Amino acid sequence: MIGFFRIAHGQSPWMLHAGGWAGFVTAGVAWYASAAGVANGVSPRPILPVGPPLWDRLPIFSQLGSPMPRRTEA
Repeated sequence: MIGFFRIAHGQSPWMLHAGGWAGFVTAGVAWYASAAGVANGVSPRPILPVGPPLWDRLPIFSQLGSPMPRRTEA
């Protein structure tokens, strides 16, 4: 939106192009994260690396008695 606003007011379209490329990058990251979630969820060992989580548990939003089953790996 900012890129189109800049073009409408006679400025260069570089911000529109930068926003388009940022969209491609974020879409690629989202596709990889989705594929890793599916592939790693059905496999006994990780297939696509995603790294450690940024935080373990959010104390405000999480409860110890969560109804979601947790997979424990030995």
